[in-house]
This record gives sequence, structure tokens and C-alpha cells, in this order.
Amino acid sequence: MTMRIQNKKNKINKYSKLLVLTSFMALGVNNAFAQVGMVGNDPDKSAALDLKSATNKGLLMPNVSLLSTTDKTSIAGGAPVQSLMVYNTNTTITGKGASGAGFYYWDTNIWKKLLVSEDASGTGDNLGNHTATLNLNMSSNNINAANNITASGKTTTNTAQIALGTDNVGPSIGDVATAADVNGNIIWTPASEQVGSISGIYEAIGSNEIIIDQNSIRNLTNPSDLTFKLKKASYVLITYSALPLPIAKDMPTQGSIDLMIDGTKTISSYYSAADAPNGKLHVLGNYSTAQKMISLGKGTHTIHIQAKSWWNTTSFNTNPATFPYVGALYSDSQAMTTRVTAIIFNK
Repeated sequence: MTMRIQNKKNKINKYSKLLVLTSFMALGVNNAFAQVGMVGNDPDKSAALDLKSATNKGLLMPNVSLLSTTDKTSIAGGAPVQSLMVYNTNTTITGKGASGAGFYYWDTNIWKKLLVSEDASGTGDNLGNHTATLNLNMSSNNINAANNITASGKTTTNTAQIALGTDNVGPSIGDVATAADVNGNIIWTPASEQVGSISGIYEAIGSNEIIIDQNSIRNLTNPSDLTFKLKKASYVLITYSALPLPIAKDMPTQGSIDLMIDGTKTISSYYSAADAPNGKLHVLGNYSTAQKMISLGKGTHTIHIQAKSWWNTTSFNTNPATFPYVGALYSDSQAMTTRVTAIIFNK
């Protein structure tokens, strides 16, 4: 009787142990296909590992001292799998993209560092203070509200507009973009105001015959005939010509012709004249010409020509048709007149 009771207890213990073992095995199989939760008991179904319940602890990544961004030997097995992540402790890591210690992940035979905003140069936003390594392609989109754009090399554009100069003045048709200073600032100016361009041409012609006695001085053109006003300081190129003639046969003459600017003699030229050898040309003379480039300031200016006879009496602005000269016509009346021309160049 005692033997039967003992056998029955052994069978019960054997079945109990088998039931417990089966339960643990079933639980293990179930966990193999479920999520893993640390600390918490309810891991999110979308996460393979849920650590959100650890509110005062972090995830400690493996610390590896990578020699370079192509270093494989520092990883067990020497064959890092794609997307493997480590925290590199080597501050002197070398190779393409190396940037000291930090998180690196393996991507197609190279370690790439995870960058944060502080790793970029400066403290700029998502556009500024970056060191670019690739070309910027805007895909035909605009860049608006830019303040200053600086290029260290040549800049090429198929179409470009400069709506305003640095003086906030827009262009008119025919205006030219001009450097306003040595810093490259641009302003729009009319073509007629460009440095070196001609802004005006003035001319005066002696109309009446002028007789100058020996040791006398007279104007060959009137100051009022060549008066102009400059808006700004300019260069003025002045050219004049005058033909002196003896007043009569056997009375050769000589003297000087003066360029007068604002009443002041600027340059002088010498002249001489004599009789014709056969009397048919009546008298002979040579045109006296001179040219002067001068800088004049803003304001009103006058230019005229005066002459002085050093010896005998001299005639200027002679009308060859009335003198008379053989073959001269009335239409040749200005052939011997004094002329002065002023060409204004922007300074």
C-alpha cells in the first residue's frame, strides 16, 4: 500500500515539472516574435527596442577608436555591416569626411559622421555659414532677398538685371553701368556723362574784317560768340586757325595770335605774311593754327581769339571775293575767316 502511494506522488511531481517546463518554452517562443521593452511592460509595437520608460538614463553606444574613415580592422571580424553605428573616441581620425570624435555609421566602405548644427562652421541657420563641397543647383528657382553676394572667381549669367545702382537710382534707356568707387559699387549714368565722352561742341567764326595796326591788339572773334556752361569739371580741347594778310603791297607783316580763355591768354602762335610775287594773287599769307587741352571747372566760360601786329598793318577775316582775289566767288566769303572750336570731354 505504501509503495503505491509513493509511485503516485512521483508521477504527480513528474507531470508538474513537465507542465512548468512547457509553459516556459511557450513563453520563450512567444517573446521571440514580440517587442522588447526595457523598464516598461508595454513596448510600442512599431519598435524593436523600446526605452521610453527610462526617463533618467540613456542609450550607451559601443565606443570604438577608429583610425580612419576606411578602418575595418577596429571592428570585430573586420567586416562592418551596412549601417553599423559606433561612437568614435579617436579625435585624430583621418580620411574623407573625418571630423574628430562622435557618432559614425558604416555606409558602403566608409565611416560617415552624424553631423549636428554645431559641427557646421559658425552658428548659422540652414543656409548660412557652411563649407560647401558640391555645386549649388537652384533648378531654375529664384534666390530672393539677398543682401550681398560675393564670388571669388568669374560669374557667368545668361540673363541678368541691375534694377538699381547703389545710389538707389534706376537706369534710363541708353545709360551705362559705371563703377562708383574702388569697392565695385555700380551706378547708372547717361552715356553722355561717361568719363572721356563728348558732352558738347562749340564753335565761333570771325565774321567781319579786322584791321590791326602795328603794335595794336584786337579780337578776331567775340567772347560772346563762344560761351558755354559746364555742369561739372571737364576737359576742353580747343583748336583755332587764323589767316593774317598784309594790308597792301610792299608791306610784309608779322605778329602773334592769342587763345583767350575767360579773359586770360593761354597760348600764343606766331604769324607772318608777304606780297605775292606776280601781283595776281594780290598778297600771300599762311594759316596760323594751334591746339590746347585744358581742364575747366564747373560754371560759365568764354573763349575768343585775339591778335597783335608786331610790324606793319595786318588784315584778318578777309573776304577773298571783295579783296579781290583772282577767281574768288561770293560763296567763298568764309575761306579766310578765323575759326575756334571747343570740344567738351567729361572728366
